[in-house]
Amino acid sequence: MHIPEDPRLAQAAPLLGPTPKTEAQTLFDKKTELETKADFKTIALEAGRKAEEEAYRTLVNEEVLKGQARGRQRARDKAAKAAKAAADAETDVETAAEDKMEDVQSNKDGATAF
Repeated sequence: MHIPEDPRLAQAAPLLGPTPKTEAQTLFDKKTELETKADFKTIALEAGRKAEEEAYRTLVNEEVLKGQARGRQRARDKAAKAAKAAADAETDVETAAEDKMEDVQSNKDGATAF
């Protein structure tokens, strides 16, 4: 049953000060506040997730770059080993050729001595 408002109450309202909130208005305000907090939490969680993904991508990229650097270093090491082996082989061939020339020369010298 609806009770009509007294018109004198409407006139006296400014004198009485602010009217207290109804329970429904208080609950609605609380709901709005909680939704706002939930929105901010969602935004913060999303920002945190994005930051975590970016940090992970950065870490993965750093590891990839480290792996590439290690691979390049291994390739340089292998190339240096191969160059050293080639230089050693060339030295061995030169030494063997010189030894052979000395043998041939000593054989010639020995043959002319007779």
